[in-house]
Amino acid sequence: TISTLTMEARVIKATMDKDRSPVTMKELVTKFKSLGISGDKVIIVHSSLSSLGFVCGGATSVILALIHALQIPMPDLQMLSPPLYRNQGTLVMPSFSSDYSNPKYWENPAVPNSWLDVIEKEWPPFHPAITPTRGIGQIPELFRTFPGVLRSNHPTCSFTAIGKHAKHIVSDHSLNSELGMESPLGKVYSLNGYVLLIGVGNDVNT
Repeated sequence: TISTLTMEARVIKATMDKDRSPVTMKELVTKFKSLGISGDKVIIVHSSLSSLGFVCGGATSVILALIHALQIPMPDLQMLSPPLYRNQGTLVMPSFSSDYSNPKYWENPAVPNSWLDVIEKEWPPFHPAITPTRGIGQIPELFRTFPGVLRSNHPTCSFTAIGKHAKHIVSDHSLNSELGMESPLGKVYSLNGYVLLIGVGNDVNT
């Protein structure tokens, strides 16, 4: 298991003044870089878009700022085709889909027992490319759709990643190790990754 104390040693918190002028992507890049986010880092992000106040471009700008700070080339987006960097970081986010769990145990909302058979028979199978996230915010939901982003093949606790170590992080996600050392989270830990909390606390830190 991953020690909470060990993880807290590598937690970075990002906050912005909500009572100020609109936040721009350029300001976010500067903020992230000031926190030490750079091309040699593996970063897993937990976030709240609303905590940042009014962001010009919303979740898109936050993701692009992170990609820029980590020096990850985005050839499919011409506006983000930086020069060849010697170092390239890795950006990771959760892409959990809790509605792919056993409906018998759903609570928010609960469903009648008479529905269980229909739900289990008719619910579309999990697919990394199209299954949406649930309950984790706008930023990770948009991130999973970005060109070049890879997603692990776990029906409830998948992770998405882009950058140098993305393929390694999301591959071979064990069904029996949702958040353990055989999961993308364990690989981030093994790579000496950092946790970036954007407007959220450790209560959402997987």
